[in-house]
Amino acid sequence: MSRQFTLGIDLAKDSFVATLLDPQGNTLLPVQTFVNNADGALQLLAAIPQPRHTQVILESTGVYGKLLIQSLSTSTLELFEVNPLIIKRLSCSMVQTKTDQADAVRIARVGRLLAESQPETLEKYRVQHDPDRENLALWVAEYKRLSEAGARLKQQIKSLAFHAAPQASVILERREQELEQIKQQLKTTKREIETLLRDHADEPAQCLMSIAGVGPLTTATALVSIQNIHRFSSADSLKAYWGVYPRRRQSGKQEGRTRMANHGNKLMRHMLWNAAKSAARHNTVCCELFERLIAKGKTAPAAYGAVARKLVQIIYGVMKSLTKFNPSPKCT
Repeated sequence: MSRQFTLGIDLAKDSFVATLLDPQGNTLLPVQTFVNNADGALQLLAAIPQPRHTQVILESTGVYGKLLIQSLSTSTLELFEVNPLIIKRLSCSMVQTKTDQADAVRIARVGRLLAESQPETLEKYRVQHDPDRENLALWVAEYKRLSEAGARLKQQIKSLAFHAAPQASVILERREQELEQIKQQLKTTKREIETLLRDHADEPAQCLMSIAGVGPLTTATALVSIQNIHRFSSADSLKAYWGVYPRRRQSGKQEGRTRMANHGNKLMRHMLWNAAKSAARHNTVCCELFERLIAKGKTAPAAYGAVARKLVQIIYGVMKSLTKFNPSPKCT
């Protein structure tokens, strides 16, 4: 029998509802509603008898839970942000009254059930709040925003170069100035990311940066995207998550040319593509793979795609084992 208390939280944009179960599964804290801000988090902590012996379970709600997670992660035993589908599946036999209060009770009971019967499943949703990692996520998001803005401006500049309007040259000059500003902001953002990784690199970051071909931007994007490597059961599931696999095109007896899938994290796929080009020259394992595929008649893009998939396997391996990449030197 579990000896810890279980706190279930149902989150919304402006408020959250919480209830506390004792080690025997009885309701210890009546269902209460709190404002979703710093004061509400403090009020909740004050209502918990033994925070250091309390596991917190809440549904994944994106940005709505960030402040609460930050407040609770350092004061409670452990915190899990569970997929709502898991909550729904395991609570199907419970009372189906659909209120925030009932949801908080269901979340707490499902969390307690998972802790006792499927701890390996619950572990996938463990939240390890790290302010430096949160900062890294913000800078990666800023890099993505600037990259997309730069790509749009390049398209506009290309079309304006052939525009027939008399004032097209004026607009073209403005767009070029905007693009130059974005390029400078991208350089600044990249330096901020590199500084964060250098000054606050944890073990997973160090393992990723040990892979030849994987630079700071790829490392940062992977860390932010993966969050918790235990969410993925295998390297193939991580490939599927990022959309890094060949997509088959077949109709009847006709087999079309395979292409890389086009879903997943767009920025991560871009980073992996650039990393593959570097790894094909500097990473011994990827170098051998690239040269073998080229010798078989594969095109360079197809070989780079295979190298990108190999990099995902390596990334998964080093993060799962927390061991730095150390291939045997067979290729120079």
